Amino acid sequence: MRITVTLACVALSLGLATAATRLKSIPADYDPAQKGECVVIGRVDLVMDERKPPKNHGKASNTMGNPTLTVKNMTTGDKYYIDLDGPRWEFYVALPPGSYSVTEFTSGNMRSEPPADFQIQACAPPAATEPEGASCPLRYVGSLKYIRQTGAKSFWKGAMTSSLPGDWRVEDESEQTMKGFNEAYARWTCAPQKSMMNLKTE
Repeated sequence: MRITVTLACVALSLGLATAATRLKSIPADYDPAQKGECVVIGRVDLVMDERKPPKNHGKASNTMGNPTLTVKNMTTGDKYYIDLDGPRWEFYVALPPGSYSVTEFTSGNMRSEPPADFQIQACAPPAATEPEGASCPLRYVGSLKYIRQTGAKSFWKGAMTSSLPGDWRVEDESEQTMKGFNEAYARWTCAPQKSMMNLKTE
């Protein structure tokens, strides 16, 4: 698996794209129970060198690159473009329950098809449930990371194939990710259910 780097300009194809819903992080007062949705929490990361500490993405680079994770609900066929506009490409988005496949990651001229999927169980509380007894609508799906290979061999391989050789991983960084979520959404005090992404084996 590798991320392809497009060196040439890409022409726009009219009429061929599949319609999809673009999702940004939920507003502070969002109530997922109104639509029977879940708040899905996770992160995407591009690790260029594991030996160096991670760096935040600036607003300017996010605006120019427009990092996006595309997922597809395998039950309904609906596709969603998740905007990764946070400083660590975190996302807090509303999705209906179902089985999801990650179909694409893009940022600027980089593109990849992460071999990952995840399940979101129903989040709506049973009828007549008191608020204090309602189920938590938060679902944590993990950090989807692309780890770039380093070294001279990988450099020349990438140069010849216009790519960044590496591998996708899924890691549990719930403590760090939920800290950022709780700072942004103080009203959510319940513990999220973990619905970790799985990497598909070829």
